[in-house]
Amino acid sequence: MRRPLCLTGLAFVVVLLLGIYLMPKGARTYDELDRQQVTLLGVVEWKEYKISKDEEVLVVSLGQVVVLNPILKDSLENLPEKIRGTTAKQIRKYCENEKERLCLPGAEGIEGVLCYPDREPAMGSVVLMEGKFFAFSHATNPGEFDGADYYRIMGQQGRLMQADCLAQSRHYSAFRERLYLCREYLSLLLHACYPEEEASVMGAMLLGEKGTLDGEIKSLYQRNGIIHILAISGLHLSILGMGFYRMLKRLRVPIAVDIILSIGLMYCYGMMTGMGVSIVRAFVMFGLKLCAPLVGRTYDMLTAMTVAALLILVQQPLYLTHSGFLFSFGAICGIGLLPEVSMHLPSANKFLKALSAGAWVSLVTLPVHLCFYYEFPPFSILLNLIVIPCMGALLISGVGVMAAAVIFLPLGRLAAFPGILILTFYEKCCDLCMKLPGQRWITGHPALWQTAAFLGI
Repeated sequence: MRRPLCLTGLAFVVVLLLGIYLMPKGARTYDELDRQQVTLLGVVEWKEYKISKDEEVLVVSLGQVVVLNPILKDSLENLPEKIRGTTAKQIRKYCENEKERLCLPGAEGIEGVLCYPDREPAMGSVVLMEGKFFAFSHATNPGEFDGADYYRIMGQQGRLMQADCLAQSRHYSAFRERLYLCREYLSLLLHACYPEEEASVMGAMLLGEKGTLDGEIKSLYQRNGIIHILAISGLHLSILGMGFYRMLKRLRVPIAVDIILSIGLMYCYGMMTGMGVSIVRAFVMFGLKLCAPLVGRTYDMLTAMTVAALLILVQQPLYLTHSGFLFSFGAICGIGLLPEVSMHLPSANKFLKALSAGAWVSLVTLPVHLCFYYEFPPFSILLNLIVIPCMGALLISGVGVMAAAVIFLPLGRLAAFPGILILTFYEKCCDLCMKLPGQRWITGHPALWQTAAFLGI
């Protein structure tokens, strides 16, 4: 049997889909806590700056949250001092054992919260926050963004606005905090070398900083079907990881050491940029590609993709309803199946063959486009033929700019010109496509049977 793991993974996905659609269960909303002043304990899982009302604001993602019961206020008066003098591990263990007693009744299901604090806590630290809680709500109109269901996949149930950080544990994750500081330093270098608009695009492409991405550029890329170039994915790991791997190989580093160092570097890069779905997929596939020869096996893209998908879905099955997951794995599935259909594609003309291959991948991801955006930009097939070949040069240019700026800032600014030209070229191409007739095919949301029939064909 060819690719038995792929067939097993496909069966697993079918079972999950049947469970999701036959037994739909929307995320619980905590309306009783909405706009209430609460105090909570949580672990800092991630933090980044986002644009809100033309200002950069700090957003902290808290995990392992316990919403404290105000009845225990008297017994918790010394809690801030206890938190400061206790390790994060001890606090987490205490909260886990005493959650039933500590937690506010009705808030036991809250596991994660997006927090807007007055000061910046360290990664991995346990913090005591006080602020106004805003619960995520379900969509009230057809086609409207459903915040409660989306953030349930992310493991969050609400926002804590105007939050005061009352206390922070003495211990934190030094490794993750240094990666965060490295990311912030590299972001400053990009903003010092590129104009503001281009700096936000390069920050999203190289560092995963989508919160500060220019809104007009994001909308322009999305309407033209090239928003995927802003996601950190396999292309990044191929250029950075394989480049580092080949460099060590030329230096005659032992193969096992070479693989460990390359995978370690890409793990650090993934952690620094947020370990999103596309990064996890690319990291797992990258690791399997390097490790396959060590165990005497050949690398198979579809099998590696299946392993990555299973690792993600076992942890959170609802990723099957997440656009980022479906786009990322759908595109790889199309690329992996391309050799099977390439015999039916024209081979005489290279451009025609590339166009047919691009159209094939677009066909595979078409249901995702229609289910989430209700429209499809037909010229995106041609546009991607122009955009994707330039991505390698753009990413290498961006890495070179950061490296040059570390040594000498004016040198980094000089090295930024090729990237600026490529991004300007992208923008002009998108503007041109927007002016063409039939630029958007507005279809609305396809029915479930239509999607199933399309994929079956």
